[in-house]
Amino acid sequence: MKIRKTTLIFIITFFTICLLSCGEEGIRENLGEVYHLYDGNIPLNPKFSPAGNTIFFHDREEISEPFNYRCYVAIIGENGDNFNELGMGGLSFSSISGLSISPDGNWISFSGIEYEEYGKLNSERDIYKMSSDGSYIEGLGLEGKISDTCWSTDGEWIYFVWHINSPERDEIYRIRPDGTGIENIGIEHYDINSLSITNDNKYIVYIFIEGESSKLAVYSIEGNEFWVVVDEEDIGGYTIHSSCVSPDGRWICYSRASDTGGYDLFVVPFYGGESVKITKCGIGYLKLDGGDFSPDWSKDGKWIVFSAIRLNGEGIFKVKVPDEFLP
Repeated sequence: MKIRKTTLIFIITFFTICLLSCGEEGIRENLGEVYHLYDGNIPLNPKFSPAGNTIFFHDREEISEPFNYRCYVAIIGENGDNFNELGMGGLSFSSISGLSISPDGNWISFSGIEYEEYGKLNSERDIYKMSSDGSYIEGLGLEGKISDTCWSTDGEWIYFVWHINSPERDEIYRIRPDGTGIENIGIEHYDINSLSITNDNKYIVYIFIEGESSKLAVYSIEGNEFWVVVDEEDIGGYTIHSSCVSPDGRWICYSRASDTGGYDLFVVPFYGGESVKITKCGIGYLKLDGGDFSPDWSKDGKWIVFSAIRLNGEGIFKVKVPDEFLP
């Protein structure tokens, strides 16, 4: 039996629409209203200021060889206006990651690779502490594979991931903001990322990989509790990307791969349970590297800001938190 070309096109289109419109089996959706705030080049790792009226993020621009990219920290207003590139204390960076804002809003920390001088690239990564207006910056004197800085909510420590003792394992350390008092807090896994700390400073939330499975986990900073909140093996093999904890400590928002392509944001109880989808990127099977990433919860609990690659645009977005997850 021969099938007409038009009939074949109709069948393919029909099944594609079905695949893109169906939800994941067993996944409840409570989608929040999403707002596109800013385009930029590749804006990443957005963070609310403590007051919630400013969003910090890092971006990059392509420049000539031998550097390829110049990376910088910038800010926008909570509604996407008033863009301002910070001065970076007069330094230039080829790489920035792990942006975090101090609880008083006066300081920014990040992991960075600095250009020592024009034509010379420093290959070592350090933790940098910069004033929130970009006028002052200093390195804390570390080196190696460092990522994912995170301020404690009392401002006494900066937590970070350091790949230093084992060729295959990451560990979580903390350091005083003045560069003293380095401590290993006892967490060791492969590929640790996406650190966040509860407001009571008792628990650290993070993602790691074990075998071929990504896991969202919680660890007591005092060292007597640990549990996996979401395991990739238990959610159909969908990769977990990034996360943040709610200001009241009751919920965790995390990004994970979806059966309709790309990554969406989900909210899960702090101690584990039902995951609820709150965004749907709609990227489809045509662009599996797209989606919603790097969430950060506002201090009032009403908004989550995130980076995204979506069908209707790329950049920084925010989603209104559904009522069931409000403080």
